[in-house]
Amino acid sequence: MIWYEVLGIPHNVTQAEAKSAYKKLAMKYHPDINPNGESMMKAINNAWDDAELHFSGGGVGFYYRAAHADGDQEWWNEYYARQARQRQQAEDFAREYARQEEERREHNRKKKEEYAKRKAEKAKKSEAEREEEARVKREEYIQQCTRAYQRKQAAKKAK
Repeated sequence: MIWYEVLGIPHNVTQAEAKSAYKKLAMKYHPDINPNGESMMKAINNAWDDAELHFSGGGVGFYYRAAHADGDQEWWNEYYARQARQRQQAEDFAREYARQEEERREHNRKKKEEYAKRKAEKAKKSEAEREEEARVKREEYIQQCTRAYQRKQAAKKAK
């Protein structure tokens, strides 16, 4: 995958648009914010390094000119190796993203199950139990109010 695919932008964007996309992804996957985003952050940083190279005039044209000007195959080897690294990083990025999404879905599924269990337990309570709970709560509230009133009266007498 090429740098603009990792950043999720079209290939013909401006440097400002690429930087904006980089910053958004960096904020989303920074390890301080997203503990599982370390490998994704590496891929994003490498993509940004490649984007800077592209915008500085060192993109494919640079490799093409260098290889044909000198007849040096090492330039092409470096270019292909970099492309292979980018593809591997993008695949790692995609795997990590898919893993995080699966974790999120599993977490949400468990939360829904817990909510459904609590709701079912609440529905199982009989009307008498609900009335008893309400009565106990009312009595506790009355006792709290009575104690507060008594403290207030004692404070008045003490003055």
